[in-house]
Amino acid sequence: YECCKKCQVVYTDDEGQWGVENKKWCFIEQSHCSSENTINTYPTCHHCNIYSTDNSGNWGIENNNWCVIQDSKCTSVNNN
Repeated sequence: YECCKKCQVVYTDDEGQWGVENKKWCFIEQSHCSSENTINTYPTCHHCNIYSTDNSGNWGIENNNWCVIQDSKCTSVNNN
């Protein structure tokens, strides 16, 4: 299997983590997917309300799930 270009995990087994790109399974290379790429596995928020901040960035909650605050779209962010 080819290595994934992104870090979105779809399935995990004894061999590691797997994703799907271009309708084909691909292997997720953990060295490529550092904490900097953690945000790629979460949807982006439709709002700018920050509930938590870590090394990856600002986080919000939508539909009871974590989402990434897009700083580029939020001219002023709201800390809750």
